[in-house]
Amino acid sequence: MLPDTCKELIRFEDVAFRFPHTRPSRPFILKDCSFGIRENQVVGLLGSNGAGKSTVLRLAAGIYGPTSGQVLRSVKVHPMFGVGTGFHNELTGYQNALLYGSYLGISTTAILDAMPNIIEFSGLGDAFTEPLYRYSRGMRARLGFSVVAELHPEFLILDEVFSGGDRDFREKSKRRMFELVDQCRGMFLASHNTALLQKVCTDLIWIEHGVLRAYGEPREVISQWENSAL
Repeated sequence: MLPDTCKELIRFEDVAFRFPHTRPSRPFILKDCSFGIRENQVVGLLGSNGAGKSTVLRLAAGIYGPTSGQVLRSVKVHPMFGVGTGFHNELTGYQNALLYGSYLGISTTAILDAMPNIIEFSGLGDAFTEPLYRYSRGMRARLGFSVVAELHPEFLILDEVFSGGDRDFREKSKRRMFELVDQCRGMFLASHNTALLQKVCTDLIWIEHGVLRAYGEPREVISQWENSAL
């Protein structure tokens, strides 16, 4: 059973999606993928690699368009897919923070106002004024999440954003995400970390081979997903 979808922020209605530039003999299609996300829901997305999780998130963000069905959004969404999407190697950390904030749809004024907090949260110190090509992968992770963490997005979409950075920063990022849950009107995230999903999500979606298999209470959905792998 799908949840009551009054006050929906994002609603999928029988979405089908096909990659336009892949081999035509093996299209990837979301089938029978119909659900809604209500205000103040934190919805997690669970499934094996290649199940269609990232496709669902990109449809929700408006990056992809469905070939049939509808994706309806009533708020502005802020996607964060991977670490440093849109970063430029020749620009400094400061300049990339401005660039990334613009990519997320945040005004320059808001980014500049938040910049001291972004710098402090990142812990990058003097490296913030150095070009990005000098950054390690962990430093890029710090920069990318720090921008999101300080910009108070309305509806946040996250795709495995806690895989980069050192252990201390990952834990710091998770704590900040719990704070964002209380500030956002909603959140949609994909992760293989079932403990994290169970702790932060109000609801959980299990998708496999492009088919919505379950949508409901996180503990129950995780149990169904784990039992299916036995």
